[in-house]
Formats: sequence, C-alpha cells, structure tokens
Amino acid sequence: PPVTLSFLRWFVAFLIILPFAWKHLAQDWAAIRKNLGMMMLLSFTGISAFNTLQYWALEHTQALNTLLLQSSVPLMVAVWSLVLLGIRLTLGQLLGVLLSLAGVLVILLHGDLTTLSKIEFNKGDLIFIVALLIFALYSVLSLKRPRIHGLSVAAFTFGCGALFLVPFLIWELGARPVMQLTTTNLLSLFYVAVFPSTLAYLCFNRGVQLIGANRAAPFFHMVPVFGTVMSIVFIGEHPQAFHFIGFALVLAVAPLLWSSSFAQTMLSQIGIAIIACLAYNMLLGQGGMLSFGHAVYSGLGSYMAIHALNMVSKGSLPLPVS
Repeated sequence: PPVTLSFLRWFVAFLIILPFAWKHLAQDWAAIRKNLGMMMLLSFTGISAFNTLQYWALEHTQALNTLLLQSSVPLMVAVWSLVLLGIRLTLGQLLGVLLSLAGVLVILLHGDLTTLSKIEFNKGDLIFIVALLIFALYSVLSLKRPRIHGLSVAAFTFGCGALFLVPFLIWELGARPVMQLTTTNLLSLFYVAVFPSTLAYLCFNRGVQLIGANRAAPFFHMVPVFGTVMSIVFIGEHPQAFHFIGFALVLAVAPLLWSSSFAQTMLSQIGIAIIACLAYNMLLGQGGMLSFGHAVYSGLGSYMAIHALNMVSKGSLPLPVS
C-alpha cells in the first residue's frame, strides 16, 4: 500500500539518521523553530506528498510512462524557479535540458519514436505529474531553508514528513489489506530507507545548495542512464547502439552545466577512459575479456585519480607526485 510504504520508508530513514544528526539538531533547534513553517512545508512536499503520490501512481500506470514523465522535472523546476525566485534558465542550461531530454528519450524508446504511439496514458500518469510538480516545488523551496547542518534538515524533514502521513496511514490500514512482513518486503524496505531515502536525499539537498535547483535538475536525466548501466553490468543485458547515442546526448550536457576547466578536464578523462576500454573490447572481438562494466569502473577510477591529483596540487594530499 502506498501510504504504508511511504510512512515506513521515512520513519526507518529517520531512525537511521537520528543518531548521527542528534548533536546538530540540538545546535540548530533555535533556527528550526524560527523557520518552522518553511521546514514543515519542505517536509510535506519533499517527503510526505511526493513519495506517497508516486507510489499511488505506480499502482495505475507502467514504469515507462513514469520514466518519460520524470524527464520533465528540469522544466518544472525552471518554472518554479522563475515564479518563486525570479531565476531564469540561462541559454546554456536550456540547451542542456533539451539535449539531455533527447538522450533520455533515445534510451527509453530504444531509438524508435513509434514506441510513443503505443503508450497509453491514464489517471496514474496524472497523479505522477502532480507528484513531480510537488517535488520540483520542493527542489526550489530547499534553497530558502535556514542555514543549518544538512543532517539537521534531513532528520527534521524525515521525521516530520512521516508524522504528516500518520492520519492517512490509519485510514489506509482500515481500508486496504495490511502489508505482509515477508523477507522480500523487509529487504525492499531496508533498501529504500537507506539508499533512495537517507543517502540520496542528503546528496540531493547538498547538491541543490551548492549549484542551485536549475543546474541540479538536469541530473534527473541520469536516472535512465544509471539504470541502463546497472542492467548491463548486473543483469547481463547487451548494450545496443541506441544506448551509446543516448549516453552521448546526456553526457554532452556536462560542459553546459560545468564551466570550470577542472570539471571539464575531469569529465573528458572519464569519457576517454570509457571509450578506450570499449574500443579495446572491440579489438578483442567482443569476447567478454573486457566488458562494459570494466569500462565504467575504469571511468570511476579516472574520476578518483583526477580528484586525488587535484588535491595533491593544492597541497591537501601529501603524495610524492609532481
């Protein structure tokens, strides 16, 4: 049941993060009380409403529909940013959103636009659109949160968001069958509480604070990319031409979002490492001696190496590298 899953997800996430956030909550409590209205609004939009509506929508629609609709989040964020903050998309950001959106469509539709004619939209899609509008609002409003520690924000919004769901949970427990406490359900609950909830929200909130909602929103287009890569690495699906075309379009956005020479050098090195591995695999006759997974891991290795070298150049990492 959607409310049950949403409540348990955030209540467990609250219990996980509370021991780490307790000290910061105590220090930031005065600021939280002073901005209680905004903190409660963030809790309701980003925690209670968005996730519950998302789970409810998935009961009535298919995954492909939600992935396609999710690609509109950057545009929704841009509209909310303009309405609430008066911040306009730059030309580069707009081009980046459109380019990465094209890459997502190539991946999801397998390079075949006729797939769109086979998609049937229903009330689940309308519910999901409302959920996305609410999350886009949360993304923009998070810029107006008080200047407190990220763990304080997470702990308060997780706990308050779960509390908002209690009345709906009581109704659902009487109106629908109770969730079965099977091993699969408990493991799924643990996964969503730790990764999509605790870790992902901490990273997302921090990212929005660092680069702003308009620049953070296009990263939603990386979801189908990461999903495809994981299906290739862990499930054994074979990469097709449309995968690489879609990847290229999504990653081509990077220079439009990051203008610093270091960031562009880092991304270039990652791309070179991945291309080199894939090319070497082709020379081996696609024998599987070097897989797409190896290419990804090599790209991550280059990412870490560049960060390490940058730290060395600043003297923050004492290594004998010149």
